Amino acid sequence: MPDFMVISSNRLEILADRLAEIVRQPLATTLETETIIVQSRGMERWVSLALADRNKICANVWYPFPNIFLESLFHKVFPDLPETSPFNRDILSFRILKNLPSFLDRPHFTSLRSYLTDDDNGLKAYQLSQRLADLYDQYLVFRPEMILQWDAGQGESSSDHRWQAELWRELASGKEKQHRAYLNQEFQKRIETKPMGADRLPSRICLFGISYLPPFHLHSFIGLSKLVPVHLFLLSPCREYWADILTMSQMIRLAEKSKEKSAADDLLHMEQGHPLLASMGDLGKEFFQLINQYDIQIEDCFASVAGKDLLTRIQSDLLNLNDPASSPPQRINTTHNEKLQADLKGHATNTADGSIQVHSCHSPMREIEILRDRLLDIFERDPGLKPRDVIVMTPDIGAYAPYITAVFDIHDADGPFIPYGIADQSIGKTNPVTQSFLSLLDMPASRFSTSRVLTLLSAAGIKERFGLTSAEVEKITHWVGDVNVRWGRDASDRQQKGLPGTKENTWKAGMERMMLGYAMRGNGQKMFSEILPYDHIEGGDTKILGRFIEFLNRLFEWSERLDSSLSPVAWQSLLIQLLDRFIAITPDTDRDVQHIHGCLEDFGRIEQLAEFTEPLSLKMVRMHLESQFDRRLGESGFLSGGVTFCAMLPMRSIPFKVVCLIGLNADAFPRDNHPLGFDLIAEHPRRGDR
Repeated sequence: MPDFMVISSNRLEILADRLAEIVRQPLATTLETETIIVQSRGMERWVSLALADRNKICANVWYPFPNIFLESLFHKVFPDLPETSPFNRDILSFRILKNLPSFLDRPHFTSLRSYLTDDDNGLKAYQLSQRLADLYDQYLVFRPEMILQWDAGQGESSSDHRWQAELWRELASGKEKQHRAYLNQEFQKRIETKPMGADRLPSRICLFGISYLPPFHLHSFIGLSKLVPVHLFLLSPCREYWADILTMSQMIRLAEKSKEKSAADDLLHMEQGHPLLASMGDLGKEFFQLINQYDIQIEDCFASVAGKDLLTRIQSDLLNLNDPASSPPQRINTTHNEKLQADLKGHATNTADGSIQVHSCHSPMREIEILRDRLLDIFERDPGLKPRDVIVMTPDIGAYAPYITAVFDIHDADGPFIPYGIADQSIGKTNPVTQSFLSLLDMPASRFSTSRVLTLLSAAGIKERFGLTSAEVEKITHWVGDVNVRWGRDASDRQQKGLPGTKENTWKAGMERMMLGYAMRGNGQKMFSEILPYDHIEGGDTKILGRFIEFLNRLFEWSERLDSSLSPVAWQSLLIQLLDRFIAITPDTDRDVQHIHGCLEDFGRIEQLAEFTEPLSLKMVRMHLESQFDRRLGESGFLSGGVTFCAMLPMRSIPFKVVCLIGLNADAFPRDNHPLGFDLIAEHPRRGDR
């Protein structure tokens, strides 16, 4: 009988051993694909390497994320579902944008009507639609019963948020059987009868490296285990049941709420456990509580921890749920961290062992400099340690990436080079071709300053499109400085911006001087038709000048073409032409151009999938594309053989010998959560919420 098995351990290597044992068992058919569900591409890479090391081969394995797997599952059981769901977050945002104006005059939409009163360019409506689409997507996962009640015309709130139900019913009209809440409910009903498509389900399913699953997903996999075996490999720091432990402040608050005379007696019935687990393990505690609601099998594979250094002592206390406060307190040598001192109080340790270090720095650059110095010291003390054994995590990898590059890109006598890779960076923030493309979209609203135009010309892919080299771009920069170009296309462009319509120091004036200088010499004094020739362009430089003028003319022409409002399909066609006219496909830019093409194709499909044909302004299109670029993460940098720099995500449970954390500033970690004022999940929170 298929079942749901939880395999828990404090060591990911042990879980990988058990996964390798299970994978070695043949599937139903020889060519069937193994399904291992993960929550990050970094974990996918680590699991692949771990299985290849243990089984000598790792092939024909599918590593979907939980949402992607459930979508594929629903398509197998419900074959009539459209390929792309109308409740896809991006599609839903444009469906909301289309329907929102017709709802604003209704009684319950007063707050939205007030918010959108001064929305002249439509950006507010677009941003609101995005936030609402994200909120409805959260409701489908964390409040599916509420969505189903709304579909049935019930469960409306009497508060000011009743408009959400009305808007949802309009969006779901005729499509009530296509969203996740309904599909999961219907799938659970059909499980007992082995629904159609069950024969196409995987022979077994493994979930690996997932620290938490929402109740929606957990319930789905529990139900699925009635059809196929499901194995959840869960990394846990503690072998004991620790879902009920409380922090001291929580215990005091509960005691204060007690109606009994002696609040101290209540404390005797509460368990504090380890203060680090109690204060920082809320996600794990809630997940354990959710798991224990079901009748499932649990296999414990915990390994004992032995050692005398501070880190090992903490790991041992966490594993056995020991309260270090019961031991005689000893002073912990940390730097400006009273919270850590309080939580670690009671651990008998050598303060000089260096297993845990806390450094307080005055700037991000100084943080990275100290990090590099400490890593060099660690490598010198432990010759067997390799850069690939080190991970550095931060809440905002995008903010720290420039400092990491500046400090670690050392190839001279200042010190040995430490190989490294930066993962989890969004394409929109790090891809130079993407940045150049977005800069082209910014040109219609720009002043055409010399710095902006020349920076665009020097970008990878653009200078190649116009047949220029980096040295030739430097020469052009020198010319532009000599003819005193500052900003503006011409006099009329300046006049449109509300300034005097003078042509001096504009691009037109500069081009006239350079072209006239090729035709005749002015020797810095002789003018022709009130134009002073620029005498320093001759011979082979004329080809460079011609290509530069072609670039400027094309830039000005396309800036006018982009300054319009078009439908998504029309924008797709226009922007693909823009990409082709300005960015050359070279070995260095080919992959980046394909990423942009993919986003443009997805944007063009919105017109059909969302039935959205309304014209969109350039600002709205740029905002949408930028969000798409930012959402797509680069695939390089993780487990690349050097020190791994990555974002601090819950699924970063991959084992490393040295773990470093940077950027833990008060305003960055723990990250503050500011929900929307009309978020019903935040208004009525419950266990299992994000």
